[in-house]
Amino acid sequence: MTQTIYSYQQLQYKSIARLKQIYNDIICTVEVLDKRCKDAWINAIAEYQASRVQTVVDTTLDEQPTTEAIAPQLRTVAINFYHHEVYVGNKLIAYMVYDNDEFVMQPWLVMVNGKEMFRATTSAKCLRYIQWHYQDGTLNPFDQIELAEVPEVPTIMKISFYEQEAFVGEQLIARIIYDYGNYDNLYWRVIINAKEIFRDISPARCHSYIKQLYQEGKLLLQE
Repeated sequence: MTQTIYSYQQLQYKSIARLKQIYNDIICTVEVLDKRCKDAWINAIAEYQASRVQTVVDTTLDEQPTTEAIAPQLRTVAINFYHHEVYVGNKLIAYMVYDNDEFVMQPWLVMVNGKEMFRATTSAKCLRYIQWHYQDGTLNPFDQIELAEVPEVPTIMKISFYEQEAFVGEQLIARIIYDYGNYDNLYWRVIINAKEIFRDISPARCHSYIKQLYQEGKLLLQE
């Protein structure tokens, strides 16, 4: 079973009520020393997550090699409630987004390289779809980059609400800009070398698009 791993920074932005919910959702067994203190809940969750990661690593080391296919260990990163990135190791393989259209019956989408691949009623169903198709090589068949060769994802720097920049180290590789004059809901643009290469309805979708194409070596170079 795959669980969302929350960073310490993400937990700091949660309310005590939300931290209690996360504590129960992950079936945390670390005692909260002071239930009135937000930091106590954060420390308990962080300690439990760290212990679970160590347990997985130790178990893997103890196992003998077999000829059976092993399901990939997926890791989800919650950018916000409506947007989750899915990784294998440090490789972004897909992202799940929520469609806010009130008439949509299957609001959760699986997206790869900016394209919709699958829809479902819950994010859990999307995650199962990603795992199955990644394992059999049909999630992104044009991606030939091995896990050992994958670079780290670019860093997104917020300039203002209307503009962000994507960096690899100190190198600017793309800009994400809000389009005031767009009336088709595709308000956000990815700009490289002063040319638009992609549009979508949220900056988070543009960020994931940039990250995935960069890791696959398909992003145009900024001059």
